[in-house]
Amino acid sequence: MPTLVEFILKRADNVVFWIVKPYVANGQYTLSDSDDARLQNNTSYRVACMYQPSSSSTQYLAPSAISNSITATPSNIPNAPSGVSVASVGDAYFDLSITWSRPSDFSDWSADGYNIVIALYSSLGEVYQQIISNQDVTQYRWGNVPPSRSYASSIHYSNSFGDGPESATSSYTLPTKKPDAPTLLALTEGDQQSVLTWTAGFDGQSSVTQYKIYKDGAYLATVSAPTATYTATGLMNGYTYAFKVSAVNSVGESDQSVEQSVTPYGQMSIVSVVASGKTLTVTFNPNGRPIQSVVLIALDQDPNDLVDADFVVPIPQQQISQVATANVTVIKNFTDFSSNIDFYCCIAHNEINSAFYKSA
Repeated sequence: MPTLVEFILKRADNVVFWIVKPYVANGQYTLSDSDDARLQNNTSYRVACMYQPSSSSTQYLAPSAISNSITATPSNIPNAPSGVSVASVGDAYFDLSITWSRPSDFSDWSADGYNIVIALYSSLGEVYQQIISNQDVTQYRWGNVPPSRSYASSIHYSNSFGDGPESATSSYTLPTKKPDAPTLLALTEGDQQSVLTWTAGFDGQSSVTQYKIYKDGAYLATVSAPTATYTATGLMNGYTYAFKVSAVNSVGESDQSVEQSVTPYGQMSIVSVVASGKTLTVTFNPNGRPIQSVVLIALDQDPNDLVDADFVVPIPQQQISQVATANVTVIKNFTDFSSNIDFYCCIAHNEINSAFYKSA
């Protein structure tokens, strides 16, 4: 068998040159400008070939006859791009960033127009395509792709001569975004504290790692997931506080939950009772909840000289200060008594608890 094949090329302007290639059994050869720089795209050539002599074969001790000739015009179909990758770049949505490097021969044909064909493949078999015309870009952001599947991509360039080969990613990428806001379920009032409970929203396809708690618009604390409760302490009874919760995953922090408010309270108490003559002065500490009613019972030194209605006195809510964060005083003058107060009993109520006090 011959060892070399010689190709004779004649250009349209009658320039003639030769390219010698190693013999291949299947008879398929590629001639390019790396063989001879005079081989140029978009120029017609008349091509013929012949076997060169072979010292190892008695059948090819002299050149073969020249073949018939054909006319061929090299065209510059784009080379394959490289470095195709897909990355999740979503924030509020499932966005993917597809990046690549231009074909190595981009400068040879780009001035005459081209398309970049981007294909996106989902792990469920869905295929999407985007074509970018005559824009020298190496990145494309695919916005708001459907969740619950991963994605791969391929890129190829095309020009007036045809489609170049594809380059594709070797693996699938799961898109992620920030979590949805949690739902604040309840704020339970306590004595100078409140217990918050919430439920997680959609995690954005990236596990929630922590929750952030905000009080009156300012950051308060962080708890690690999956904990979904927090006790806010150091609150002042009778004052209203607004709370929100957000979730955090690898992408970032979610929007804050819908705000809920709470007013902590403690046990109502009777601070002091002073009996002076026929006047009873009672001071209460509502401790966070307004007092709804007070009942005062008083007896003088001769309890037989009055009917019951005269020494059992209900004080309705309308006559009691509704202050919840400071002491409240109620004064009652038992004018019908024939002598000074000798015994008393005080009972107070709000919607949560009661207080009771009597003299010795």
